Amino acid sequence: YIGLNQLNTIVFEDHSFSNTHTLILEDLSVKSIEIGIDCFNGNSSYEGRRLDSIVMNKLSLKNNGLLEELKIPSGSFSSYKEIEISNLMNLKRIEIEGEKESKSAPFQPSSSFVTNGTPNLEVMKLGSKVCGSGSVFSIDSSMIKEIEIGDGCFQGKERDSKYGGLAQQFVMNDKPELISTKIGKSSFVYFDTYNLKNNPKQLIASVSYSKSWSSFGRRLEEDLPSFSGVKEIVMSNLTSLEETSFGKGSFPNVTVINLIDLPVVKNITLEEGSFGKTEELILMSDRCHTDLMNRYWKWNC
Repeated sequence: YIGLNQLNTIVFEDHSFSNTHTLILEDLSVKSIEIGIDCFNGNSSYEGRRLDSIVMNKLSLKNNGLLEELKIPSGSFSSYKEIEISNLMNLKRIEIEGEKESKSAPFQPSSSFVTNGTPNLEVMKLGSKVCGSGSVFSIDSSMIKEIEIGDGCFQGKERDSKYGGLAQQFVMNDKPELISTKIGKSSFVYFDTYNLKNNPKQLIASVSYSKSWSSFGRRLEEDLPSFSGVKEIVMSNLTSLEETSFGKGSFPNVTVINLIDLPVVKNITLEEGSFGKTEELILMSDRCHTDLMNRYWKWNC
């Protein structure tokens, strides 16, 4: 679908285009795109036609000035490897459902989730295992308010991305409207950076727990620590942050934690094993060191 200027609505019913390997929606003025379950799975053609020679496994959604919301259910795009979301000037909300009952999560083999040219994006919710091996996660919107990442969403086994994102980094800096970041267990497993900086409205920052061990004493593959590769955590100038929590086993290899200028923080929760190798913890306020020392901190270690 390219350059259909009078098109207002696109509806893909359940089970539509089950053999399609590529969906391109570019240069449109569509207000609504509805995608049913089990669409665009990219299965091989039983007729043996030319699909095998042109397999791309790509979703491209570009250059649409009217689209405000994108929702993708589980069971669709399950074989797609590339996601390109760019120049959607009025897009405000992205919801992608994760693995659900017998339905596979979308984009499981993908190595990147990058938005470019989405300046008004406010809410991003990704379910469990949405990208699977994803190593690049980047949001360019300065209006983002809420980020929710499900369990096992980004394993980070591949470092390269042709979209120019910063490989292996979860960075949310200079987001003036950001209120909440919530990350499920076993996500961003191989990422090496976790930074939250200069987000004046951020109230919540949490990383969920990981079970880590099975009943037989072995680590469960789906329960790897969320940020295994991160060595240093930086959270600074979050002037509205009231609560932050680090789940069980979430940062097992962190050696340095910098929590700087968090003037209204009330609760910091560290669950069992969340910082297994920490050598240095810095709690600092540029405003007043005495006030910092008298502030109430809650630690659950």
